[in-house]
Amino acid sequence: MNGQRMLIGVLIVGLLLSLAVGLIQAQGPAPDDDTPAGNEPEAALDDVVPIQGRLTDASGNPRNGNYSIIASIYDVAAGGVARCSDTDTVAVTNELFNMNVDSCTASDIDGDQLYLGIKVGADAEMTPRQPIFAAPYAWTVRPGAIIKGADSYVFVPGMAMVKNTSGDSTRWDMLPSGAVKIYRGGAVGNKTVYFPVTLPSVLYGQPMKVTSMTIFYKCQDGTKNYIDSTFLYKQTNVDTGVALVVDYPNRTSNTAATYDLTVPGPNNVLSGVGVIALHLSLVFVDDTNYIEIGAIRFTIDHNY
Repeated sequence: MNGQRMLIGVLIVGLLLSLAVGLIQAQGPAPDDDTPAGNEPEAALDDVVPIQGRLTDASGNPRNGNYSIIASIYDVAAGGVARCSDTDTVAVTNELFNMNVDSCTASDIDGDQLYLGIKVGADAEMTPRQPIFAAPYAWTVRPGAIIKGADSYVFVPGMAMVKNTSGDSTRWDMLPSGAVKIYRGGAVGNKTVYFPVTLPSVLYGQPMKVTSMTIFYKCQDGTKNYIDSTFLYKQTNVDTGVALVVDYPNRTSNTAATYDLTVPGPNNVLSGVGVIALHLSLVFVDDTNYIEIGAIRFTIDHNY
């Protein structure tokens, strides 16, 4: 088989997914036309690198028949040791063939520049090796890439609460669920409690922003105890901050409830400073009734 040559079309169908999870995976066959939309059975994708190529002789004449082909993936353009390889007996028809490399693992396909080497039968591996390039959408997982529509959530439990000052009479009961029941304590008057929050300011090389928050709460008796204002501040320096949310409607539900607040820009960008604090101003008529805070959920997104 000396003198053969091959034109390789490397169709890494699963490369987009592989870069996202560190493993090359190819999509399975499409569902039958009579499969109802949304009811397709869930199935694991095959861990393969699909390859298509053309095999000709030295004069460019197409080859036909069965050939033993070794496909190897390297991290260097020449020399080196293959990260993974596969040997298949491949049917060549009018110079065209298909094969899969199904021996690669996540540690082999890790985002480095890779190269495909092809060896047919007893011939030496063909040169030059073919570089494997990412599908355009796979660029979104490179450092500094723009990632859109990737909301994430951070939950802060109610028991993260701290009282306003060391002399504040506010008292509380921590619950096994992570919630907290807050009571006025002996001193008459409204109370302010704080929930410190640490969020990632940069994730995957891209600045983050907080876009909304949801407070999970319940009043024992909303006519006597309730949340009368909600403030969210971002720390800008050790002794300075900026208000992100100022919300005054009373929250008086006697049953488990939530309320959502949008965090507008541009100060909601967390780059450089990822520390924010939630302040709740609470109204108490007496020291008998409580306000329960279950958790606060923050929605964060990439600042694209």
